[in-house]
Amino acid sequence: MPPTISHSPLDIQGPPANPPSANAGGRYLLWLRDDTGRNRTVPVAVTGRVGPAGHPVYADQEGTVHVEITDDGRHRALTCGPAPIIAALPLG
Repeated sequence: MPPTISHSPLDIQGPPANPPSANAGGRYLLWLRDDTGRNRTVPVAVTGRVGPAGHPVYADQEGTVHVEITDDGRHRALTCGPAPIIAALPLG
């Protein structure tokens, strides 16, 4: 049975990662859908900053993608251009 996902007022999205708190290494692989409809991946690392909902902010190496990710893997795009984030998977 799939997990029940409730969205907060700050719109943290995506299913929780399995298992919760799986990312002790501070890195995630984001799956994004580009403007042509194709999926692409972007690795992100923890920045040391905290987002609007109080969770760690992660960014790609170029600094163009910023995402707030909860301890259980739900995510909220802060900046990533027009490409929506589909999933955030811990790299450990």
